[in-house]
Amino acid sequence: MIRIASLELKSRWMYSVQLKVKYSKRRIHMTSAFIDRTRPKVIHYVKNLEQAANWYRDNLGFEIGPHDYHSFVELFMDGEYVFHLSQGREGLVPLQAPIFQFSSRDIEKTYAILQSRNVEVGPMSWYPDYSSFTFRDLEGNEVGISQSFEIRFSQLEELLLVGFRLKNPQELLNTNAIPHAAHELKRRFAEISHTIDSAPMIGAFKTGECSDDEAGYWVCVQITQLGTVPEGMLALRIPAQKYAVNWFFGHRSESKKRYAKMQRLINNAARQLKLQAWNLEIAKSWGELQEVEVELDLYVGIS
Repeated sequence: MIRIASLELKSRWMYSVQLKVKYSKRRIHMTSAFIDRTRPKVIHYVKNLEQAANWYRDNLGFEIGPHDYHSFVELFMDGEYVFHLSQGREGLVPLQAPIFQFSSRDIEKTYAILQSRNVEVGPMSWYPDYSSFTFRDLEGNEVGISQSFEIRFSQLEELLLVGFRLKNPQELLNTNAIPHAAHELKRRFAEISHTIDSAPMIGAFKTGECSDDEAGYWVCVQITQLGTVPEGMLALRIPAQKYAVNWFFGHRSESKKRYAKMQRLINNAARQLKLQAWNLEIAKSWGELQEVEVELDLYVGIS
């Protein structure tokens, strides 16, 4: 049996592991519940232990360890314990959303292998720093699989944008210029024709030589076709292009360090920057006048 590429377990608290959560370090004065800080043990309840254990062995490549088919099964990978299957109570209902997920070293191969084994899989979702999908096991439980990336490479089709251009050098030096332009763009969003639903803000710029018509930093939203451009705004067409993609969270001024890291990762992957290409900064949450921290998907043009 071909084993799926190195699957690891992520419990529910890891399910949104890509979300960077800031927390206070102040001591919380409350009575301890004496919970151990180690990763929680995951127990997956099923109706038929023997059938479920065989299914996870045959389709995901787990090894069946110590077991009692009337009580529990321990599942291993490469000789190491991963998680438990346990006998569920009468009336057990299949999980309709994952409460744990596995991690794959090659999620596209994992997806293809499960499809070839006639496992019911959901659509693949791609994000700048991870990708994921869900599948249903023998009893209809929904389980997740994901892969994290330091950097990934993607191709975007042509983009048609409308928005403001910050061209004055003094504007570009002002750290409030972009959020102010985004705030105004949000305020006048209804004036723009043919916008897409839940349109993110797209910042566009070139670092290499460019024409006077392209220079500056563009604060835009995507449209599906060109209509009447509102007064004071401009339209920009960005050709289909290859990108290196990474996720950033922090103060906008700190993104320079992330771009430097991306350049190292691009070089390590034997790819090359394309200095004449457009670079994109895509923000799903935008329009606040006072911008403290931002979450951006960074797209750097490559050849």
